[in-house]
Amino acid sequence: KVDRRRGRERKAPRANEAKPADDNAQQEKSAASERSAGGRSRSGGRSQDRRPPREERSGDPVDPALVGEAAVSFMEGLTSAFGFEATVELQRDDTDLEVTVNGAELGLMVGHGGRTLVAIQDLVRVAAQRRLGDHDTHLRVDIAKYRERRRASLEAFAKQIAERVKESGRPVAVDPMSSADRKVLHDVLAEIDGVSSRSEGEDPDRRVLVSPE
Repeated sequence: KVDRRRGRERKAPRANEAKPADDNAQQEKSAASERSAGGRSRSGGRSQDRRPPREERSGDPVDPALVGEAAVSFMEGLTSAFGFEATVELQRDDTDLEVTVNGAELGLMVGHGGRTLVAIQDLVRVAAQRRLGDHDTHLRVDIAKYRERRRASLEAFAKQIAERVKESGRPVAVDPMSSADRKVLHDVLAEIDGVSSRSEGEDPDRRVLVSPE
């Protein structure tokens, strides 16, 4: 009997020792749950106190004139920040907006291959279209008539490529270029008999392939 009691006495402490661990686990889970719930409650309280209800957008179109004014104002500030003396004008045809910047020594704002100009155009779109919530206008920026000169150069280039393809009877792939430049090539080549064009590849290596028909 003594041995059995001792056996039972030996087992009892082991059973009892497991309980505090379980109790502690339960307490820790309970505390963690309370902390988590409290944190959410406090966070939610801060959210309700500091964040006003989000207003629903009416969806009304933005006046293109306001978008144009914002674009011109941004470009005037940017040219001044660059230290250039330039005139900034807006040409508008319904929802088509073009901001032109003219002056001396504006090459820095154009950059190699027009890369800086493209970046500036993106900034203008953010400052004018996105800030005002406009989704209807088409906004372009031209500096020192770069786009005008670039288009003339691309048109002549497209005609040369077309003649080459027709004479050789073999397709020609041009160097990678921007989507705007590719569009100029496609527009010109579409008017020339005996050749067709398509874009292939992925940006920034996307290029125009000119093939004989």
